[in-house]
Amino acid sequence: MISDTTSQAYQQLQSLYVENGLYTDGKYIAIALASFYGHIGDKFRITLSSDQVFYAIMCDTKQDIHIDSTYAHKVDGSVIEFIVDIKTMNSRVLEEGSLNSIYRGSIVKIERLQ
Repeated sequence: MISDTTSQAYQQLQSLYVENGLYTDGKYIAIALASFYGHIGDKFRITLSSDQVFYAIMCDTKQDIHIDSTYAHKVDGSVIEFIVDIKTMNSRVLEEGSLNSIYRGSIVKIERLQ
């Protein structure tokens, strides 16, 4: 949850709307990544091992203290964290605590588009 209303992350999120629990502009989905990948506002094409491709916009940065040498979260191993609205998120996704039922497969490639 991005709560600092003065932050760049908060401002970026305000330019999006919520659809099926995900913040989006209709093409790009709001995510958080390690600072290694870029800056808030950068856009990405993400390819999964299932050949599924989706587009994302970096709306928050994972703190370096929380990531490992592969740019994944030290505790849960996530590289991408989706920024969600739990009030409108699918109940199955909330129960699982993951979007794996929507985005299937592991990350094969993260391409910065800008």
